[in-house]
Amino acid sequence: HDLYIIMRDKARENRETGAMPSPTGPSREASASIIMMDLTRTFPILNLFQEGGPMYEPLWRLLETYVAYRPEIGYVQGMSYLAAVLLLHLDEYEAFVVLANMMSKYHFVPYFRMEMKELEKHTRIFDFFFEEQLPKLFEHFKQIGVETTTYIIEWYLTCFSRSLPLDVICRIWDRFFLDGLPYLCRVGLGILRYFKKQLIVANFDRAMTLLKHLSDEHID
Repeated sequence: HDLYIIMRDKARENRETGAMPSPTGPSREASASIIMMDLTRTFPILNLFQEGGPMYEPLWRLLETYVAYRPEIGYVQGMSYLAAVLLLHLDEYEAFVVLANMMSKYHFVPYFRMEMKELEKHTRIFDFFFEEQLPKLFEHFKQIGVETTTYIIEWYLTCFSRSLPLDVICRIWDRFFLDGLPYLCRVGLGILRYFKKQLIVANFDRAMTLLKHLSDEHID
């Protein structure tokens, strides 16, 4: 808890004084300056994390504290969704601990750093099961030019929190904490199977709209 307080105070001091390191150096603490822009985009339908909302400041503090704790990672778009889901269930300190552990234990750091070897490995694994389980849809995606990386990276990066309704997200996260990344692969395949009838007749634009805005679709 003491470490969290130290990092939180350091982050607050950086915000108040504007004492941000250069973004071109090894530290990415300067990325904290873009957090505010992302807050308004985080679960806008809830109106909790936008300016004036009850969780605006807690989310901002949590994210900038994490940046102070792991300056070599910094803030990357998508983190706000992970932190927001945690804050819906935990207090700030508990959310910070879980966020820090998620980043260390699972696949997130290579994704936020866009380490292509790791991303390509996960994409190949997903494609193997995609082609095996849904061969007609897999071939249709190839024909219309929908590449797996155009949707799977965002799904994995945010644990589907940017793509699905909140009640569905919470169920996914419960199993994710037990089973890790393989479960996200199963969820992704399940989504493709669930929307197969729409996707198999979709052109590129319709397919991408559906895959990136799943929360707008009816999901039982």
